[in-house]
Amino acid sequence: IPLLEGRSVARGRTNVMGILNVNNDSFYAGSRAPSFEDALQKIEAMVDAGVDILDIGAESTRPGSMGMDAEEEKQALVPVVRLARERFPDLPISVDTRKAQVARSVVQAGADIVNDVSGLLLEEERDEMLRAVAETGAVYVLMHTKGTPQTMQNLTHYDNFWDDLTLFFEHRIADLIGAGIPRERIVLDPGIGFAKRVRDNLEIIANMRELKRYGLPVLIGASRKGFLGKILVENLDVPSLPPAERLEATLAVTALCVDAGIDIVRVHDVRENARVVRAIEAAKRYRHD
Repeated sequence: IPLLEGRSVARGRTNVMGILNVNNDSFYAGSRAPSFEDALQKIEAMVDAGVDILDIGAESTRPGSMGMDAEEEKQALVPVVRLARERFPDLPISVDTRKAQVARSVVQAGADIVNDVSGLLLEEERDEMLRAVAETGAVYVLMHTKGTPQTMQNLTHYDNFWDDLTLFFEHRIADLIGAGIPRERIVLDPGIGFAKRVRDNLEIIANMRELKRYGLPVLIGASRKGFLGKILVENLDVPSLPPAERLEATLAVTALCVDAGIDIVRVHDVRENARVVRAIEAAKRYRHD
């Protein structure tokens, strides 16, 4: 995947994208870095652990979250992006934002990838986001969703979930290409946990290979999400395990991603997931054709 200034993300193997949230509102406390010093410490730890891509976010998009003003978001993100780029000039950097003006600012500060969970559904941002991505040369992560973080959990009805997902990608890929964004700068994310039932999330995981039909890189972000907590307590008298107790299930999904040839896994725990990736990639080299 060609990035800016000669950087790139490898195809043909699974890359580990490490999550850094420069806020106090992420659903998993372990990813939060509310201070500049915390952010630097976590970035250095992820690099030491073998991260392939750093993904920085300031606005929480967990179910029910209320969003953040664009200026506030820029003030939180831009200094951290600049710091990461100065310290690690070759490290691919992604920024999680739904706002076009924020996307422009972070790319100017050194980011390579705009990771937009809006699915281009925000009418007030859509056209300007397309222009921002086209003009900056950033890679764009296109995620399937419905509604917004405030409303998405009320929008989980599908007549046929997989048909909806497929149609969404076909239309939005056409929109991106029509706006001047080349195919080689588009990454697909099926949006696990965004306007999805547990069964929808599991259907994605069970059929990830089908997402490669478009010939585009695929990103899976299942790390410590709520559906994992629910499937782990099927026979227990609690509704879900909390995020802190969802690591093993996350690693199982990562293992399935590597086996399916998924390009990027977005995770909170870089060292543990990177070890899973390395172990399975090593075994895959001996697979019979």
